[in-house]
Amino acid sequence: MKIKLALFSVALCIGTVSHAQYNDSHLNAGLGVNSLGVPLYLSYDFPIVEDINLSIWTSFQATTDRYFYNGYDHKLKQTIFGFGVLSQYYIDRVVNLPEQFDVYGGLGLGFYVWQTNTDPLFDSYRDSGGGGVGIIGTVGGRYYISSKVALNLEIAATSRNRLSGGHFGVSFKL
Repeated sequence: MKIKLALFSVALCIGTVSHAQYNDSHLNAGLGVNSLGVPLYLSYDFPIVEDINLSIWTSFQATTDRYFYNGYDHKLKQTIFGFGVLSQYYIDRVVNLPEQFDVYGGLGLGFYVWQTNTDPLFDSYRDSGGGGVGIIGTVGGRYYISSKVALNLEIAATSRNRLSGGHFGVSFKL
């Protein structure tokens, strides 16, 4: 199930990239940070009207925590997949930013699917589920280091507060 969901999310991003018809589309990838650790993310942004784009994203995160209980050392493993869509407004034209900068803010929807496992030897616990649809607010920007490559930084807050955070990565203009 986890592998199928991850493959579907990546295929969705890549499939959307292959249908892009605008020069200002971006493929973004990097590392995030949230209250549960460091996820990997991949997103694709494409313009829908002037100064507004649509972003399709996916993320993956796996963590292992150790805890000591009843005289034994246990492991708690969590895997989290996220996916969603954002609409972002670029303020570059409004505030006359230099060409090498993109600054934006936006709103969207996201959904997280998770699975939790513990050591089967001592404490066989397994659980999985979905986090429900949450509203996401973002503020972010890009700094172009060349005509096609930029560094990006984004801060996000969600209605599912435990996964608020941000990410840093690289953007490729397509």
